[in-house]
Amino acid sequence: MNPNSPIYIVLLGLHFGSVTFGFGGVGLSGLYASRLSTGDPESIKYFSSRRIGPKVLVVVALLFGLVLIALSRHPLLFVDAPWLRIAFIAYLIAATISGALIWPIEATVRRLITTGNFEMTAEVRVAMKKILRLSLIVDLAFSLALILMVTQPGHG
Repeated sequence: MNPNSPIYIVLLGLHFGSVTFGFGGVGLSGLYASRLSTGDPESIKYFSSRRIGPKVLVVVALLFGLVLIALSRHPLLFVDAPWLRIAFIAYLIAATISGALIWPIEATVRRLITTGNFEMTAEVRVAMKKILRLSLIVDLAFSLALILMVTQPGHG
């Protein structure tokens, strides 16, 4: 499919939007975790609600990306383009850290908040700092994937 076709452009926009908002949610987790670890009581509101939006968007972004590869003029581009493989690996790293590490910590904090057992203990502070560090890694991996997708180095 021609990358200038309206359908391709719409799919690309949906892919970009879902990736940006999905991983943006992970970035917000890091920000609010940092604030909560320093004692900001307003940050509790962020962790008290179950936010499935970023989780859904991270998966949807992957699906849109795979569809875009399949619809491209050269579906085997994945094999021939190191930038695309590296971007895909960076995306998988970001998604894995989010799903396997950050979101379970958030769920534990949310459970403490909703059961009324939430106290800012040293353990919770450590968990918040862990979310912050992990979200920074996710942001770096996402940024690498985004830069590679936009610049497509070596793609002519």
